[in-house]
Amino acid sequence: MSQQQQQDIVYDTGTGGFVTVRIGAAYTVYSFTQQADADLFLAKNANAEKRNTKVKYSSAWTDDKYVTTKATTHVVLIRH
Repeated sequence: MSQQQQQDIVYDTGTGGFVTVRIGAAYTVYSFTQQADADLFLAKNANAEKRNTKVKYSSAWTDDKYVTTKATTHVVLIRH
């Protein structure tokens, strides 16, 4: 039994953000780091569907205090 590994493809959007593309059998998922890039992609693709935005909080100890960062990922799905 062979198992096919799937790797994500990451592109620089040219606007300071990135998009990660995951291709599946029934759909392709685009994960954008900037909302403006996701909105532009949605506007130019009639069959694109907006999915839930993912939010991830991280914290690290730096300069004698905790620093918390927030990363958002705007997800768009296209069905094949």
